Amino acid sequence: MTGVAQAMQEFGLDGTGVKIGIVDTGVDYNHPELGACWKTEGCPWQFGEDFIGDKYDSSSDNPIIEPNDTPMDCDGHGTHVSGIIGARGPQVQGNDSSI
Repeated sequence: MTGVAQAMQEFGLDGTGVKIGIVDTGVDYNHPELGACWKTEGCPWQFGEDFIGDKYDSSSDNPIIEPNDTPMDCDGHGTHVSGIIGARGPQVQGNDSSI
């Protein structure tokens, strides 16, 4: 439909060596479609930071900034975006609305 598969085949592209940075609400790296891992050999999630933490409220006059050790998603949007970019599928059968 978009011609991406044809372009990938024609130019011999498979994504090897590509790194993508996502600045969002985090990522549920435990999700099976996203590798179910964190910083282990062969895992797609080798880097990541939590800059503000789960208690942050942008509508607050005094937002609490307490970063966590890992960028685990606290909202779901970052996991959804990450799934669009790099889901490995089909690890989950049926409708999985968490990505």
